[in-house]
Amino acid sequence: EDVKGRIGNAEISDVKIENFDDNSKPLIYSYTIKVPNYAQKAGKRIFLQPGFFEYGSSPAFSSATRTHDISFPFPWSENDEIDIQLPKGFELDVADAPADLFDPLRIGSLKITMGIVRATNVLKYSRKFHFGGGGAILFPASAYNPLKNLFDGFHKADTHAVSIRQAAK
Repeated sequence: EDVKGRIGNAEISDVKIENFDDNSKPLIYSYTIKVPNYAQKAGKRIFLQPGFFEYGSSPAFSSATRTHDISFPFPWSENDEIDIQLPKGFELDVADAPADLFDPLRIGSLKITMGIVRATNVLKYSRKFHFGGGGAILFPASAYNPLKNLFDGFHKADTHAVSIRQAAK
């Protein structure tokens, strides 16, 4: 439902949920998804956002200033492993991963890696995110600008696009 709410034309199959009844383990869900017109074609190139779970997301903080303190309900982490089957006859053109992001106190961090499996022409995308390191979930309004800058950096990295092109024949 979450995916369908963000991307209405998504076709989802093979849904699996692990550790639903064991809160001492991370919740793991996996599925196969097909999204018509997910990528944008420009001539012989196709641009796509491999960070699928952040596709269509907005920045966490939109205001330039903050009056009140900021409170997150709890620390959290997210680990995404995404395989994208590239179309036949296409190969990676530009697939630079965003630089690692973290604040000096390691309250939050984001690491994205990408690579291609040439034998299957699959783009492997890995995203490791955490926020609330050291239990830091309450921030005074005076900390808004550095916090906003950190989350703006997360959003920019999460919505990073790559380019694929028709392979030379």
